[in-house]
Amino acid sequence: MFRKTYSVVTIGGATRDIMFYTTAGSLIPGGQEVSPQNLIGFEYGAKIMPSSTHFVFGGGGCNTAVGFARLGLKTAAFVRVGSDKDGKIIETELADENITTKYIEYDQKLSTGFSFFVIDEKTKEHVAFLYRGANDNMKMTQTELERARAKWFYVSSLSDRHWQVTARNLVDYLKSHKKTRLAWNPGETQLKRGRHGLASLFRLAQVLFLNKSEAIELVRSSHGSIGQIHQPWPLLKAIQSWGPKIVAITDAERGAYVFDGQNRYHEKAVKVKVVDTTGAGDAFSSTFVAGIILFKNNIRRALRLAMVNSSSVVSVIGAQPGLLSRSSILERARKIYKKDW
Repeated sequence: MFRKTYSVVTIGGATRDIMFYTTAGSLIPGGQEVSPQNLIGFEYGAKIMPSSTHFVFGGGGCNTAVGFARLGLKTAAFVRVGSDKDGKIIETELADENITTKYIEYDQKLSTGFSFFVIDEKTKEHVAFLYRGANDNMKMTQTELERARAKWFYVSSLSDRHWQVTARNLVDYLKSHKKTRLAWNPGETQLKRGRHGLASLFRLAQVLFLNKSEAIELVRSSHGSIGQIHQPWPLLKAIQSWGPKIVAITDAERGAYVFDGQNRYHEKAVKVKVVDTTGAGDAFSSTFVAGIILFKNNIRRALRLAMVNSSSVVSVIGAQPGLLSRSSILERARKIYKKDW
């Protein structure tokens, strides 16, 4: 019996997202003495009222699946939800996007995960408080990987409990299926393992996605004191030498940087009015991979496509509403880049 081959199967989280906008927070710039990452602070004991709230759906596995599907790629999502109302709605919404839902798992004990995003009204930057819920019991077996028949696996942040099982199964599968490609956007749990704890996946990754802060921490895990290796190009060169074919680093309004071992690429962020940065990373990385597929490994075009889609996502509330269709993103890219497209 013929089985479908998917362009992409996403592996990652599925959540109900609560967006809590506030003007009460103070932005604390990152620095060597405080933290390499920016912080948002609130008065201790204060009761924080929102300027607005919104209830949407997200999670890396779902966000990227929607991104791929809207760009016309045959897509399936491997996610785990609770046997509850939110879980059923997530399945319905994915199906409405023409995403195969037969790999969704229903947890009989844990509820569907949710994320509570505190968003600074002034900068639109956010902090996410996560209840992983059913996501914590997600693991993909060798049998399920075989059933998926994916040309690409896109792996986003995985939960604490079983992510190493999924990772080991992926490594074994990819070693025996040389034509299957891996795109990987590791989460905080994975990054804590550092370079050496993630070495096998680095060597098998076709594309690795990080933001600049994550890249700095990762290189520090390998080199200790990183000295001047805090600019994008030295970071990219160091990480790409560990095995990934292509490494992409995003750096907020400064855009994104890509290195494939020979060529360097940089695109500035597309200027838009930023409403919500939630999901920008998922939009960027899924669109970049889609561009690699659609334009037959043309990194420049893939990068520009990713910048266009991520700019669309940050211009509206939620991780999924701003994701563009293939016709819309191509039209927008031609207008922005003109002859350079």
